[in-house]
Amino acid sequence: MSPQKANLAMQEEEDHTLYFPQGMAGFEDVREFGFVDAAKGGIACLRALQRPEAKFLVAMWDETTLGAYPEMSQDQRQCLMLDEGDQPLWLLVLNSFTDPKWILANMRAPIAINADKARGMQCIRSESGLELRHRWIRKSVGSK
Repeated sequence: MSPQKANLAMQEEEDHTLYFPQGMAGFEDVREFGFVDAAKGGIACLRALQRPEAKFLVAMWDETTLGAYPEMSQDQRQCLMLDEGDQPLWLLVLNSFTDPKWILANMRAPIAINADKARGMQCIRSESGLELRHRWIRKSVGSK
């Protein structure tokens, strides 16, 4: 997905609902999500529409620093309704609270979004060596 299309997909739109057929980890019963606090500095907030307390800070996957996009099974591709050869928008779930110096990224459970079909899913990965708390970006001085 082009950077322009990815940025559009992460823009805050009241009428743009993303359907997650399998929900998200810890919120498997929640299916509808949307972006709030649209991408500022490359970070956006993905919120469950039915349960506003379910919020996830997310950032786009950066191939330069993180390597190739995760691979998807055929079942995952079908769930997202991806056409042959299409790549989803890959997002990392971020954690800014656990570490005082770093914003952490969950490499084990990235989110894949098919912006054209407004469908998403969290892809739990089983490859060894993937960090649950990958040091994604250093916090600026004075951040808490």
